[in-house]
Amino acid sequence: MDAVSKNTDPSELYIYAQDADNPLTFSPDTLFNLSSRPQLKDSIFWKIPDGTWKTANVAGPDQRTPDLSRLVQALVDRNGWADGNAMAFFIKGIGTREVDAADDEAAKAPMLVIEYVPASSLSSRVASGNDDLEEYIPGANQTKTLGSMDAGSSDLELGSEAANNKDPQLVGIRFTDLNIPQGALIRNAYIQFTVDAVSKNTDPSELYIYAQDSDNPLTFSPDTLFNISSRPQLKDSIFWKIPDGTWKTANVAGPDQRTPNIASLLQALINREGWKAGNAMAFFIKGNGTREADSADDEPQKAPLLVVEYINVSSLMPHRWQPATTTWKNTSPAPTRPKPWDLWIRAAPTWNSAPKRPTTKIRSW
Repeated sequence: MDAVSKNTDPSELYIYAQDADNPLTFSPDTLFNLSSRPQLKDSIFWKIPDGTWKTANVAGPDQRTPDLSRLVQALVDRNGWADGNAMAFFIKGIGTREVDAADDEAAKAPMLVIEYVPASSLSSRVASGNDDLEEYIPGANQTKTLGSMDAGSSDLELGSEAANNKDPQLVGIRFTDLNIPQGALIRNAYIQFTVDAVSKNTDPSELYIYAQDSDNPLTFSPDTLFNISSRPQLKDSIFWKIPDGTWKTANVAGPDQRTPNIASLLQALINREGWKAGNAMAFFIKGNGTREADSADDEPQKAPLLVVEYINVSSLMPHRWQPATTTWKNTSPAPTRPKPWDLWIRAAPTWNSAPKRPTTKIRSW
C-alpha cells in the first residue's frame, strides 16, 4: 500500500486478463495501449472492505485480490502458452486505493503468487496379442458366429469387420502396468491408433468408447465366447466421430487417429477403492463405419497406445511465482489440501511483466 489520502469507499473493482499467449510490455507513449488489448470474457469481482487500507506500507490480506485461478487457468490452457511466458491483468472499478508501483519502490511492486501442481504423464502400449481382440456382436449385417473372437488378426477394425457395416464387432483393448496413484486427478487421456490399411474405410465412422468396470481386468481369452461383451462396463461412454475421408494413408498415427479425451473414464477407474498403481485398464469400442488400426499381433510398436496426463493429488507440491529476491519458507501447520490451482495477486492496478517461474518448491503435502 502506497498512501491513504485518496481512499474512497465503496471500492468495487473488476479484474480482467489479456487474451494473449505472451503479452508485450505496456507502451506509455501509445494511446489506449491498455484498453485496446483483447481481454478474456471472464472477470473477477473484488470488493475491498470499507475502511481498510489505513496504513502505508501494509501488504496483508486486505491488499490481496480474490482467487484469480480461473483467469490463469484459461491462459495456461491456451495452445500457444509456454513456460516462461508473461501474463497481463487489468483492474478497473469505483472507489480508490493507492498501491506501490515498480517506479516507486520495486521491492513493493505488485506481486503475482501462484500455487500450482505440475502434471505427470505416462504412456502404455498394448503388450500382448490377447490384449487387443475383436468380438462379433449382433447387427443387421452380421455373418459371423456371435460372441466369437477374431483372434490373431493383424489389425483392429473399429466398427465393422468389413466395409459397408458388414460384420459389426466390439473391440477390446487392455493396457497394463499403469503406474497412476489411486485418486489422482486425470487431466487428459486418449488412445492413439496407427492406420493399418485403408481399403475398408466406411463413412460415417461413429464410435463409442467404454471402460471395463473393474479394479484390474484380466487379459482377454480368444477361446471364450463373449469374453469381451460379457465384462461389466462403466455406465459412462465417450463418443468419437472420426472425420469423413480421413485415415487415407497407412502407417499414419496423428490427431485423426487419436480418440477424444477419455479422462472421465479413467477418473472413474482411478477413484475406485480397489485401484492400485500398476493395475490394468480395459476399454471397448463399437459403432458404425469402419477404420483399420494396427494391432499387437501385426506390428507391436504400432499397437494402440494409451497416453495419460495426471496430477498426483496425494502428494501435492504447490509452487509460487515470486521475485527472485524473495525467500519463501515452509508453513506450519500444513494447510489443508488445496485445489489443483489456487492463486491470488497482491493489489496491482498495472504492471509491466509477469514474474519468472522459480525453481524453489514450497511445502509439499
